[in-house]
Amino acid sequence: MKILYTTQAALAMPEGAAVAVRNPIYFRSPESGVKEVAVMGGFPEIVAAYEALDVPVHVVPEGERQEAGLETAQMGLPALRKHLKGLGIDFDPKASKDELQALLSAAE
Repeated sequence: MKILYTTQAALAMPEGAAVAVRNPIYFRSPESGVKEVAVMGGFPEIVAAYEALDVPVHVVPEGERQEAGLETAQMGLPALRKHLKGLGIDFDPKASKDELQALLSAAE
């Protein structure tokens, strides 16, 4: 079982993703049978608890949403900027999401 600890109210998960979502505020102890954990934000007690059990833990930094599996139209502005940088596309750091989407469309 995979668990995602997040305080984010709405998430776009890839179809067929078998992931249990938990609110980290209510964390008391690690769950049994967990094979992998992702923690969104700063919750070192969760990370330490699962690492002590040799469970792989992926930490998503505060303010960065998990965008894996999303279409670019669904991405937030920070992820869209990161995606454009990864493609080597230059853009104005003050550009709006619509402007960045237009750059991406022009490059495709």
